[in-house]
Amino acid sequence: MEPHSLKAFISYSHEDKVYFKLLVKGLKSHSAGSPVFNWNFWDDRNIPFGADWHATIQQQIAECNFGLLFVSADFINSEYIKENEFNNFIAKNVVQGFLFLPVLVRDCNFLNVEALAKIQFFSALGEDYGIKGTGNKLIPFAELVRFDNDGDLIPNPKMDTYFKNLVKTIETVVLNHKQVAPKPLLPKLSRNEKEVIELLKYLRCTTNTPASDQFIWNNETKYLSPVTQNKIESVLESLISKEIITHKTVNNTDLYYATAYGEDIMYGKYSSDEGIKQFMDLLRNYKAVAGSVIKELNIGLNKHKFMSPIYDEKLSEIMNAAQNNELINFLPNNCIQLTENGEEYLYGN
Repeated sequence: MEPHSLKAFISYSHEDKVYFKLLVKGLKSHSAGSPVFNWNFWDDRNIPFGADWHATIQQQIAECNFGLLFVSADFINSEYIKENEFNNFIAKNVVQGFLFLPVLVRDCNFLNVEALAKIQFFSALGEDYGIKGTGNKLIPFAELVRFDNDGDLIPNPKMDTYFKNLVKTIETVVLNHKQVAPKPLLPKLSRNEKEVIELLKYLRCTTNTPASDQFIWNNETKYLSPVTQNKIESVLESLISKEIITHKTVNNTDLYYATAYGEDIMYGKYSSDEGIKQFMDLLRNYKAVAGSVIKELNIGLNKHKFMSPIYDEKLSEIMNAAQNNELINFLPNNCIQLTENGEEYLYGN
């Protein structure tokens, strides 16, 4: 199984740049070749030349999988970090259960910061790293770093132990953490508009596949209340004004296409995990068990029953992902076979 991508946003004070560089170098070295994750560390040194640095930072915070906080007194006292990084992590945590992990870089009274005081720091105890007299006390990373009179780093094998433990701890926490998917920002929709959207979903309306006025009117009784039927033209106009659908007239026929925004509202944004789920639900329809053989032709004929049109278009990609996750095997003559892992996925042990 291929390692998953894991992107960390590193929040740090420039006053700690000496320790910051050592930490990043050590993390990259000890996370390379991980069988679990393909690590990607992002910090403000990655801002492209000429880019809006503040906007870039906010974009990276929105896209990262978790935040890594290198905590020191300068980190705590930085207004920019507090207002534009740390507070954004807290907001994402409230909405999505977003994960941010603090690492003590230099000794400071982080207990005075309520949001930090509630979070478990990386547990680096002095006695585990050969620092006498510290016992079970949490030590900052700086305690492991020493320079000679020429400013060169004095090698300390305990630093490798620190990095190894830090990477292992992060991977364990991330694997066990269940992050809530962010809810899409939906426009305020009337009940009539919601009914018409459900009708458009039934007609499998996408950016490429239109729903014609003929089908909308012929099928209205299946989804639309009498009140909505009487005002369907105004409802369609409202959905156009909200940029959920677009309108085109071809050969005296009114065609309605979903916008990309409309597709997202109707079917959700595409994700490989959701695609696999929909595909496996399709296999469930065949009562597939480990070793059973199913022809792709049958899948193609029945996919519309279980998969949204967005995922229909990516069926081959989804099936490849299912194989990579060892849920199915491809067989000759356009057949697939459910694996034992696939059976467990569908039905449990």
